[in-house]
Amino acid sequence: MHHTSWSRSTIIPIGSYNPQYGVMLSSPSILGRTGVVRVLEPDLDEEKRQALERSAQKLREALARAQRAVAVVG
Repeated sequence: MHHTSWSRSTIIPIGSYNPQYGVMLSSPSILGRTGVVRVLEPDLDEEKRQALERSAQKLREALARAQRAVAVVG
């Protein structure tokens, strides 16, 4: 079990909603006593940025399919 000291900030990957991509992404974030203090945006080259956008698009599509399935069942 990992113990986090709340007397200082810790950088860990945290999944949170990213409005730029419209989905939740896991990003390195500064976690403090009150929760996420800041999300650290990685400096991506164009190829990696496009790959991240493709991944986000697949997540948006999967979410839309799940929402349609729930609407049909509900």
